[in-house]
Amino acid sequence: MLTRREISNNLDICDIALGVGTILNERYRITEYMSWGNMTIMYIGNDTQRNETILIKELAPFSMVNRDLDGRSVIPRNKLCDEKLKELKESFNNEASILKKLSDDKYGLKCCVPDYRDCFTENGTSYLIMSYYEGVDLQKLISEQADLNFREIARALVDIVYRLHNAGILHRDIKFSNILLTKDKRVVLLDFGSACYMDDEAKTIRYVSNGFSPPELYVEDSSTRWVDNFSLGAVLYQMLTGIGPIRYNSKREMYIHDICEYVNIPWLLAYVIMKLLEIKPEKRLKKLQVVKALL
Repeated sequence: MLTRREISNNLDICDIALGVGTILNERYRITEYMSWGNMTIMYIGNDTQRNETILIKELAPFSMVNRDLDGRSVIPRNKLCDEKLKELKESFNNEASILKKLSDDKYGLKCCVPDYRDCFTENGTSYLIMSYYEGVDLQKLISEQADLNFREIARALVDIVYRLHNAGILHRDIKFSNILLTKDKRVVLLDFGSACYMDDEAKTIRYVSNGFSPPELYVEDSSTRWVDNFSLGAVLYQMLTGIGPIRYNSKREMYIHDICEYVNIPWLLAYVIMKLLEIKPEKRLKKLQVVKALL
């Protein structure tokens, strides 16, 4: 994704993003660009009814759509895109449905995942409104060699994923850039664009992230309920070693290098991380409360 600064320096941004000051759904005013990906644009905005800062996520897959002459409407580039766009809209609405479910207090995930506010269709596309958390993602903090408390971050992250699974949700894209540390030191798991209900894991769109996604996500129509366990292991592994866990031998066969070759940590913690990283899903450590207890 582009950063705010990179977006502001992009000469074509006026052809891509909605203008600052644009009001959506007669309520949400765009105040700033945040990030731009292959499928969506993220804006910082203001909820004019509540007078509070919010995040606005716009479905905008610009390999398949253009911004119309009115500067607002999103239109398909050709009819061949229609079926794929329909699929993307269903996935976008699925993300909104999941976040709306998780906003229920009974799941214990308030302020741990994006807080759902609203979802609507306008300008020929879909928008998702979420709470705004001020902080820095783990990828940036690690690249800046910030002083991080591994155990506190790891415990919080494992607890979030444990609660997600208890709610019947798989995240499927746990990685450094989707883990936010807020100003008050809370851990927030971001970007549920690849998330799904456990009963639908083989039916919904998913994305892969090199170094974090398990092997089965790279195989079409192959997904399991233990994808997040692998990604958790990859996050913990890389936080401790600074390198990704996946290796390939001369036959291009995948394997995971023993973490103890790189860092000196308690053997039981090393064992748990390696069990999370089992290449075969059925062999992975399933009980995340065990992981949390050892951190």
